[in-house]
Parts: sequence; structure tokens; C-alpha cells
Amino acid sequence: MEEKLRQQFAKTKLLVSREEFAVVGLPAVADVQLGGEGFSAVIKERGITTLVLPLEKWKEMAPAVRGAIPEFPFHVITFSVPSDWSVPGYIAEVSRILASERINLRTISAHSYEHILIRKEDKERAVKALEKLVEECKKGEQK
Repeated sequence: MEEKLRQQFAKTKLLVSREEFAVVGLPAVADVQLGGEGFSAVIKERGITTLVLPLEKWKEMAPAVRGAIPEFPFHVITFSVPSDWSVPGYIAEVSRILASERINLRTISAHSYEHILIRKEDKERAVKALEKLVEECKKGEQK
């Protein structure tokens, strides 16, 4: 692992959601407003709008939404260090570590932070594997 990448992981804390999330595909829509103060995302693509929002919020909205393709439950893991454009490979290493544990993920890159979605049943194993990575990187920093 490159030194800058190891240093970035050494500074990382995992911020793991307590609540469960839904990932919902909608027919293309003009405007979606989720409200709330916690994590959520709206991604508009050709022909579909993807929502990532707390599962309880989705359950409130679901009766009023036609044509949705919901998937749940997921947890969001946010990496506490700001994204650094000068340190390539951060999410690639996360993906490699989780793939070695046979854990699938979805990534959401925001302005300042990286987030991943993990299926509920994989949450504990994912956190354990990523915390191990962070600890190994911290030990490398102390040498």
C-alpha cells in the first residue's frame, strides 16, 4: 500500500449508521425532496431516480410512490476523513478488503466524504474488516 494511502486510512474512523436504509429506484421524476437532517442521497440518471434514505422515511413515502423498485435493509458506513484528490485508491482498497470477505458494497462519493452501503446481514463483518484495516494502518504510522 502506498504511504499516502496508508496515512489516509490511519486517520479514518468508521461512522456506521444505526438506522437501516432503503435504496429505491423511481421512474424519472422532476423533483424529490427528502427532508430530515441525517444521511440521504438523490441521484438522477437517464430514466431513473435513485433515492437512498432512512428505511422508516421510505415506509412513510412508499404508499404515495408508484413504480418504485425498493431494496432494503442497508446500513451506511461513512469514512470520517475528507476525500483527498491527491490520494488515489481509497475506495479501491475498501472494495478490495470487503471483496476478500465476500461482502458487496455500493459507493456514494459526496463533496467531502466517501460513503458505502452494506447489506444489513454483512454490517458486522464489514465493520470488523474495515476496523482491522484502519488499525493496521495506524500501527504502520507508529513505526
